[in-house]
Amino acid sequence: MQHMQNESAFDRIVRIFLALALILVSMLTPKSASVVLIIIAVISLLTGVTGVCPLYSVFHINTLKKSRG
Repeated sequence: MQHMQNESAFDRIVRIFLALALILVSMLTPKSASVVLIIIAVISLLTGVTGVCPLYSVFHINTLKKSRG
């Protein structure tokens, strides 16, 4: 099976913290803006946890360093 991840550890950490920050900010915003922020937060959290960004795949971006071997 081919290794599908395309995000570095730093990239993943940034996405997870961004998701948490967006969730906190969404609690302070009107409902319509809150829904948008939550959607972005969920996407960011999912890509951060899985290490796979579909947009990176489309644009052939890979921040994951290749391991030796």
